[in-house]
Amino acid sequence: MIKDESIKNNPLVSLGLIKDKVGKILMQNDDVVSLVMPELDNEDFSFEDNWFGCSIGKNLNGDIQDTRIIGHCSNTPYFDETITDTRAMIMMETYLGLNPSVYDYSLVINVVVHKDFVELDPCDQKVWKAKGYAGNRVDMICMSIYNALTSDDIVNNFGIGKMDLDYRSAQMQSFKPNTSFYGRTMKFRIDEVNSKVGV
Repeated sequence: MIKDESIKNNPLVSLGLIKDKVGKILMQNDDVVSLVMPELDNEDFSFEDNWFGCSIGKNLNGDIQDTRIIGHCSNTPYFDETITDTRAMIMMETYLGLNPSVYDYSLVINVVVHKDFVELDPCDQKVWKAKGYAGNRVDMICMSIYNALTSDDIVNNFGIGKMDLDYRSAQMQSFKPNTSFYGRTMKFRIDEVNSKVGV
């Protein structure tokens, strides 16, 4: 909870808080996690450390280790070119448009998947199709993110206003950070950021 009133009333603080909340929303969604991070990268560390990544931290035994875990959900749109393993990642950025009387927040999510991880095996494809998903892993991750972020639970439980794809601009585009990864960019508008976002 934000206690300093000068920070609490600063419209820019919501830019970071939105990403913090969205990262947790996605981490708690079973479909998103199953598609993005079907296995932990390092079983010695917590689920959250594997999801967001860490450099130096305590493992599950309480020992401090200097181990870099890349993570699968980042609060920056930066893609580290040293990443070569077959993984999926979600990268976020928030923007603030200043209209005369209202703050206009938007969230851009880049989904990237290694080219060798894009296609699901036939058994997994069948399971996901039965749940209503279609296409490759990038398509399905985008669908699962959309389902998670447009749920009514977002407003009620996370303090972020209603979210939807931003139809005012090109909201879905291909994203190719390098020759090994392929993905898509999704742009969401946030109708209102309410006072609970900092709680």
